[in-house]
Amino acid sequence: MGGESGEVACGTHGPQPEDRQGTTTINQLYLTSMVGLQVNVPLFAGGYTVSQQRQALANIERYQQLYEGRRREVAQQVRKEFQNVGSMKTKSR
Repeated sequence: MGGESGEVACGTHGPQPEDRQGTTTINQLYLTSMVGLQVNVPLFAGGYTVSQQRQALANIERYQQLYEGRRREVAQQVRKEFQNVGSMKTKSR
């Protein structure tokens, strides 16, 4: 078997020529492993989340329109009352 480096020696072919350090090596078999990872991420989890978002945006738009309409009504009423006060002053003189 191999040494500390995780090598597996196979001695069926006999010794090989000496390497640079002056030791004889035997045919070596290196074991490699592959690890895979599979992740499932849904690209579209249904229409519920999307429909909730659209509904929220529609509600925001609706309330903005209601606010703007009410603001205009109040401004018009203030102008009308101001004109009424002005016309009452001229009549009282």
